[in-house]
Amino acid sequence: MTIDHKLILNEVKDYFFITLGLLLYTISFTVFLMPYEIVAGGVTGLSAIIYYATGFHLENTYIIINVVLLIVALKILGFKFMMKTIYAIFMLYFMLMFAQYILPTQENGLPIKLLGEGQDFMSMIIGCVITGIGLATVFLNNGSTGGTDIIAASINKYHNVSLGTVLLTVDFCIIPSSAIISNGHIK
Repeated sequence: MTIDHKLILNEVKDYFFITLGLLLYTISFTVFLMPYEIVAGGVTGLSAIIYYATGFHLENTYIIINVVLLIVALKILGFKFMMKTIYAIFMLYFMLMFAQYILPTQENGLPIKLLGEGQDFMSMIIGCVITGIGLATVFLNNGSTGGTDIIAASINKYHNVSLGTVLLTVDFCIIPSSAIISNGHIK
């Protein structure tokens, strides 16, 4: 095999596993987190907060925020870094939209609670484990899900701050902000 074939096979492998990771993330978010109004970190978590408060579809908020971040990041991070990120953002957008479309819903419009009423904690544990596996699959295959990953990579390029520190800081701001939302209303 020539180097070009190996390079192409590695890229195909990366995109396959990025897609698999995004599928796991979509399942965990729409089946285990969203029905129980559990907020994750990142742009998806921020989009969920806006959805729970206003009813504005989370995939639309997700894509709007990410397109803005992509425009900024293209200048900072370059096109090569952004190709897999652009792919992942649009794949996750369509996967979230499709998953919400096919899943049966409750009276409040959220997907059904697969584990039943009162199983918020167990659903959070399962959802977060699957989310972690999905995101690890994306990251281990040279991918990014956009959003806060873009912010972290941009800050890391100019400052000696680790990606993990930036991601934790942003998530530390997003997740507690969900405390102001209760049953679709701002407290």
